[in-house]
Parts: sequence; structure tokens; C-alpha cells
Amino acid sequence: MSHRNYWSQQAFGYLGSGERVMICIVRNEANYRRRFPVVLLCKSDGLYRLYKDARQRPWACGYIWPVAENLQNQNKSLVPHVPKMWGVQRNSACIIEPLPRWLFRPSAGTNLGRLLLTWFQVSETVFRARSRTSECELLPGVELWAAPVWHPVAITIIANTDVVVKALHSGALLERLKLGLERIYISEFSWIRAPSIEASIKALAARFPEKLVLVKAKSDRLIEKTMGIRRPRAVEYQLVGRQLQDRYEDDFGCGTQGMFKLRVGDVPRGSTLLWTHQLRVEFEKWTELTIVGLSKLQIEAKGARDQQNKRASKLLANHFGKNTGIAGK
Repeated sequence: MSHRNYWSQQAFGYLGSGERVMICIVRNEANYRRRFPVVLLCKSDGLYRLYKDARQRPWACGYIWPVAENLQNQNKSLVPHVPKMWGVQRNSACIIEPLPRWLFRPSAGTNLGRLLLTWFQVSETVFRARSRTSECELLPGVELWAAPVWHPVAITIIANTDVVVKALHSGALLERLKLGLERIYISEFSWIRAPSIEASIKALAARFPEKLVLVKAKSDRLIEKTMGIRRPRAVEYQLVGRQLQDRYEDDFGCGTQGMFKLRVGDVPRGSTLLWTHQLRVEFEKWTELTIVGLSKLQIEAKGARDQQNKRASKLLANHFGKNTGIAGK
């Protein structure tokens, strides 16, 4: 019984002219080692195969890489043009990676076929070498990997510097960390604005590594200008708050269901956008918040959202009712 070949696309990139270049792999169905890479180039006048010796063989005059809904449909457009010895087209079992941009720099040379085939061969050699050394024997004294992120009862973000300073100096932050209900996120923007608290915040983070997370500060002038945000507290509430949320979403992924999500601090002047997916809690209430208090807070927030939705629905009904002459009926 003879085993047939199949091919799949492994990597792709675009030249400065916009032409698409691809690395495809032809494999044997029975013997994985029987395989070879090929480089294809979609030029403006058709499809070409590039060889190591700088030859370019035209395969399909007038062929253009199609704009389809998914890669599978795009790959199918190559099927009529590949040699029969390649066999059937199959989707790659791994993620099709983009080719590094440095491969297409003018300094990389003009023999693109040799460069890409060499790069692919070296990449596979390095991958196999790393795979052989990926397993190691665990011995006494060897440092083990980090434990999974602890799942707290609540995720708390403190986006405003004044609230961070108040929580630190009043001892509320330490008490909340000792209570152990929350994983608290604070931006380093707070000690950029208030440098005197840096040492104390870092000491608490070292003492409670799973409960206090310090997030790198970033600036986004475009969003500030678009939203018309100028005051520091408003910038923190919106932009820093967004960065803190991004961090806990990176930590937990989709596993935040069932955890309360809190944002401590009042809404500052100059902020028109509110975060409805987080429970806003005043600092004084947060310091004494228990699990029972968290549940009550969530119920109150749900009631407030329901009332807001009802008011919006009523306004819409009255508006359209007046226009149709059936208001109040």
C-alpha cells in the first residue's frame, strides 16, 4: 500500500511591494521525515516558485492571492496550481507564523529563495534541539515553577494616587491584604506622582506577592486627546484603570466569573465614562467590606442598573409613542 503526500502552509510574509511570500511543507503521510520546504511568491503577474539557486519558476500566470474569509479558502486557491506529487492540501496543525521582517530588508540580499529556505531549516533545527532539552529531571534544591494564580473572592483595582496614598497611610491597605479576600492591583503611576510611597508599596508587594500586584505605567496621549481628558485624577480613573483591568484579565483570562470586581474611589470630575462591569465602592465602605457586604454591594449595583434600563426604555417608549400618536394608551 503506497502512502500519499500532503502539503500545508507554514509561514508567510509580505515584501515591500506588497507581494505575498509563503513557505509550504510537503510531507509523506507515513514517514514524517520525508518532507521538503518550498517557497512560493505571489507577484502581480502570477504565482512563482523560488529556488535556492536564485531561479524563479512561473507556475500560474495571472494568479493573485485571494482575499477570502479564512485561510483554508485562501489555501484552496493554490490547489489547482501545485504539482500532483504534492498530494492533497491540509491545514497546518500549528499556528501559521508570520516571517520575521528582517528577512525582507535590502541588506538581507537578493536571493530570497535561499534565504527563506535556510531560515526555515535553521529554525527547525533550533526547535528540535530545544525540544530535546525541554525535559529535565527534578532534583532536591531545584527551583520549581510558579504556582497558578490564586483565585480570590474579589479583584480590586485602585486607580487613583490619592486613594492609594490614603489606603497606605491609614493602614487600610495592610488590613485588606491581611484579610485575604482580594487580589489588589495598583499602578506604578501612583508612586511616580507620589514618590515617597514607593518603598512602602514595594515592601507590601514583596510581603504579599499573591495579593498585591504592581502594574507598569503606560501613557496613551492619543486616547487622552480623543476623550478630552486633562486632569490627572481623570487620567488615572480612565487610562490607569483600563491598564489595571487589562492586567487582571491577563492573569485570569476568562476565569474571573464568580469573583467580585471592585474599583475603589469616587468618580473624579472630568470623567464621563463609567465602568459598568466593575462595582464602584467608596474608600470608607471598602475598608470594612466583608463577603456579606460584597454580596449586598452587587445586589445594589444590579438594582441600579435595572432602574437605569427601565428609565431608558420608558423614555424611548414615550418618544416613539408621541411620534405615532399612541402615547399613554
